[in-house]
Amino acid sequence: MQEYKVLKKIYSKDEISYALLIFDNGDHIPIGSAEIEDISVRLYDKLILVNDELCAVAESGILKLKLMGKPEMTHTDALVYNPKKYKTDRKSYIENRLVAEGGVIGIRFFEKNNWHTTVFGNMIAKIENDTTYLEYIPKPFAESYESNYHIVHLNKIKKPLISSIRLDFENCEGFTVYSDEILKIHLNLKEELAWSSHDYYRVVKDGYIVLKLNDDINNREVHIFDDCNKKVNRKILERRLCGEKGSATHDICHLYVSYLCSESGARICECLEIEDIKSDKEIAKLEKKEEKTGMYYYYFAGGKCKRQEDGTILITFGRKNKKESG
Repeated sequence: MQEYKVLKKIYSKDEISYALLIFDNGDHIPIGSAEIEDISVRLYDKLILVNDELCAVAESGILKLKLMGKPEMTHTDALVYNPKKYKTDRKSYIENRLVAEGGVIGIRFFEKNNWHTTVFGNMIAKIENDTTYLEYIPKPFAESYESNYHIVHLNKIKKPLISSIRLDFENCEGFTVYSDEILKIHLNLKEELAWSSHDYYRVVKDGYIVLKLNDDINNREVHIFDDCNKKVNRKILERRLCGEKGSATHDICHLYVSYLCSESGARICECLEIEDIKSDKEIAKLEKKEEKTGMYYYYFAGGKCKRQEDGTILITFGRKNKKESG
């Protein structure tokens, strides 16, 4: 059994920059920090996978809101099925949506750096004296919540389970490789989950992937800035990984692994975080140099890529592999 854990977050009104109400049809409504009067949440131990993120679920708790017609600006606009009513009277729209229609399934809380955590759960709403109360209520069956840590049990990363992997680079470039192109994969994952701007992820401690890129894939998902006007081919992708000389330090910061369930055809995506192969001491030294000079010295390094004699590409991750490959 593969168990992973992370310390539970304690929510405080003063640390919330803004919140996002998430509804069961995909709608969402931002709530400004000035509208949040109080918050108290008790979280279940288990995390759930939503899209590609591991998220918390509330056993109980309450969010006390003083809704406004025009709150302060937030980084996220509302997405609602009736935008005209929302813009005409935002406060009444939200109150009616919460109390009369229901359907809110979670709240996403943002801090000052725009990082967030999401708390899903069973929720009911009520209005008293012009104050809106959003209350988390327990599941109909008992589930543990006493631990200080979240836990989740997840599969090992094995080739037969994988439909595709999107290689996500630090500069927001990326492209997808598919199951037939993944010859080997061996990833050792940390037991401790990471919070990295978007809820929780598993973290790759070290490991490798061996690829044999196929030039005949015409519908590959690709986003590479330098070659946006060219027809993407194997050589362009290999150059992005291995550089001009066939061996280079790579800046892959996430792996978006899509799983394939052969019985139902259902696909689930999980994001794995890649750590910088530089030590914390090295990173701190570079950042200090940047502060002193005003110039950029730090760059993310996730491992190394090398084009091998048989035409395959070896991608390594982790500080252990850094030492082994020199």
